[in-house]
Amino acid sequence: MSAIAKSSRCCTSSTRRSRYFFKTFLPDLCLKHLRIPPAFHRHIEVKAPSRFYLKGPSDAVWGVDFVKNSDGLFFTGGWEAFVLDHSLATGDFLLFQYDGKWTFSVMVFDKTACEKELAFSALPKYAEDFAFSLVKSEENEGKEIPVGLRKRTEAVQTVSITNQALKRKRSATNAKHDSGSSSFFCIGAPS
Repeated sequence: MSAIAKSSRCCTSSTRRSRYFFKTFLPDLCLKHLRIPPAFHRHIEVKAPSRFYLKGPSDAVWGVDFVKNSDGLFFTGGWEAFVLDHSLATGDFLLFQYDGKWTFSVMVFDKTACEKELAFSALPKYAEDFAFSLVKSEENEGKEIPVGLRKRTEAVQTVSITNQALKRKRSATNAKHDSGSSSFFCIGAPS
């Protein structure tokens, strides 16, 4: 078998760990919902309707509905919040990486062909429901600890309490070790 044939077969293998697709954002076509490319359908084993999660460059997570109709598979409910929170504009390029379960990590590029800076600070302010996580510390060795799916008000209260506790702990740790580095990262939603 030729090297090209082997390479081609490898790319279509179902054992591939990461699956990607991209979309160019066009508001007339993508503002209310996003169509999943038909060639990508074979990678999604979950049956529609269901709930998926989009993890943006800021590590915040948006819940979106995953539905099927006669035109294909789509992200709907929650998609528009993702669009607004990331200030997506005509021509922005989105790269989706599917984890094989329920989550797509999304990279956002603008017209300069570089990652969109605004996307790194995007928070779920337009979303009604969202998951959020990312409390990183020395104790958990930089792993993500999910806080869970909560309504915005519950999450903000949880983060406020968590922030206060972590700030006190960081102050105590800094006093002991005289370290200026941040020992946690926490994402919250504006009230």
